[in-house]
Amino acid sequence: MAIGLDGHTVSLTKNGYFKLSELIAKYSKMEILNHLDEIKLDFEQARKMLAGNSSNVLPDAWDEVKKFDTPAQYALLLVSIIYSHKTLIELFKTSFSAEMQGVVKRSEIDEKVYTNLAYALNEAGVATDFKAGSDQTSYDFSPILAKNEIGPLAKEILKGHLENMGWKEPSAAQPFQRTFYEQIKWYEFNKVLGLSFEQFKGWLEGENIVRISSLTISVEPKILLQEFITSVGLTGLQFSDQILYRFISSLTTKPFVILSGLSGSGKTKLAQAFTHWICQDISQYCIVPVGADWTNREPLLGYPNALKPDEYIKPDNGALDVIIEANKHPELPYFLILDEMNLSHVERYFADFLSVMESKGEISLFAEGTINNGVPAKLALPSNLFIIGTVNIDETTYMFSPKVLDRANAIEFRVTKDEIEFFFANRKEVDIDKLKSKGASMAQSFLKMAEEKDFGVQDLTETHLTLVNFFEQLKKTGAEFGYRSATEIMRLINQLTVIDADLTPEEKVDIAIMQKLLPKLHGSRRKLCPILITIGSFCVDKVKLVNIEKDVFANEAFDFKSDGVIYPISLEKITRMYKGAIENGFASYAEA
Repeated sequence: MAIGLDGHTVSLTKNGYFKLSELIAKYSKMEILNHLDEIKLDFEQARKMLAGNSSNVLPDAWDEVKKFDTPAQYALLLVSIIYSHKTLIELFKTSFSAEMQGVVKRSEIDEKVYTNLAYALNEAGVATDFKAGSDQTSYDFSPILAKNEIGPLAKEILKGHLENMGWKEPSAAQPFQRTFYEQIKWYEFNKVLGLSFEQFKGWLEGENIVRISSLTISVEPKILLQEFITSVGLTGLQFSDQILYRFISSLTTKPFVILSGLSGSGKTKLAQAFTHWICQDISQYCIVPVGADWTNREPLLGYPNALKPDEYIKPDNGALDVIIEANKHPELPYFLILDEMNLSHVERYFADFLSVMESKGEISLFAEGTINNGVPAKLALPSNLFIIGTVNIDETTYMFSPKVLDRANAIEFRVTKDEIEFFFANRKEVDIDKLKSKGASMAQSFLKMAEEKDFGVQDLTETHLTLVNFFEQLKKTGAEFGYRSATEIMRLINQLTVIDADLTPEEKVDIAIMQKLLPKLHGSRRKLCPILITIGSFCVDKVKLVNIEKDVFANEAFDFKSDGVIYPISLEKITRMYKGAIENGFASYAEA
């Protein structure tokens, strides 16, 4: 009968179990269990720790490991012991503090279990600060994992433990059974040793493990951008360089970005492309399709089980796991992608996030001390967590409130005639897998950009005057911006400067207007048109374009890149909003 991980237990309180190493060195796998009296260990305890099956047969790995030195034998034994009990599996999954390293604490497990485990870690040579009676023991698994020759033996041991849980290698008659690596990934066994899944799989196949941290390189922001642009070009995806540098600059300005615009224009693909490129492991990102029935935070944050007060139900979509992992690993970027974000009222299911983004406080999940299953009572949104929402506008979706728009950078996706012609002429099969971890070595540089909160030292007098003019006009419709938006505009301008020093001041202001000021603009024709005319005039040289309505709005053939246009991106959007207001009697940023 399948028992799964919950039924995977062995006695951990009886001491001396690491003396099994003595029997492994002296006897064959067929004889080990017959000599337990030499170390005074129980039969069932020894059988389970060595991954023996119900017929009392031990894996061949215990004979094969004799080919290697004593430290290799110790290493394999420790791996087998750790994976022999669900308590140890869960303990090490949650105790690692860095790659291959962590700390186990006496307070987290039974007193006797901790004492025996601490001695075992020390005997195996992985305890870095062992001291008898200490309340915690730090460990470093890198000496074990440096022994790639025992990886395949560890694979055999893990198969034995899984089979004892009821797992079987899938056959033609069981097409839906998980394969070995699918089951390993399902149980997140890689996290027990502080590895990514790819690292763990490679080790089990006999490959050398290279620390991800040793692959980290420091690069200038512009180099990071150019590397991403080059990588995207190899996938078959079609994005303008402008969209890519706006996207990266926006993420590093504020870790909440909304991608809106034409359906099928690549909003979700861009989010997927960047996360595939910058992340070293798939556990660093999660794509969550927002449901039309989301009325509270439970689809993202889960809820306490009313029938089992000591249990917390996590959402199956992985959103909560990503946030928890981001808090554990501040040295890595994590991404939560909310696809079709406005299929439900955003304010209903996302209110806790919106509040904590500004307060820097914590989201309370349940009363402290009532639940203990790996979910913290309170949850912070760390600075290394980036939230990306994609938005479509039709009769099935909802509009964003100013509260949401005020906290995000909104990037609109459009497809021009030239772009669609280029697509038909150069159509390629899209392969996002080509981006896999290509930029992972630059993740630290990306996080460093996001941590930069300075406004730079450039002269922004003209920029300030332009923004004040827009403020005055937007105020007439109740869409003026406050101190938060003003701060984020200046930060966005600085990030654009850092990532591409060749951008002109006008180009940077144009992007800021488009992403931070226009999204809040909406209203009736009577209310909106006079404002659009005025702010449209701010976007042009009034000497060269005297009448904005006649020269721009009413001119179907107007070239927004022509001489006399100061802010082409914003002017093109304002023109579409103006035409929408005239034709429909109402217009908004999202619908234009």
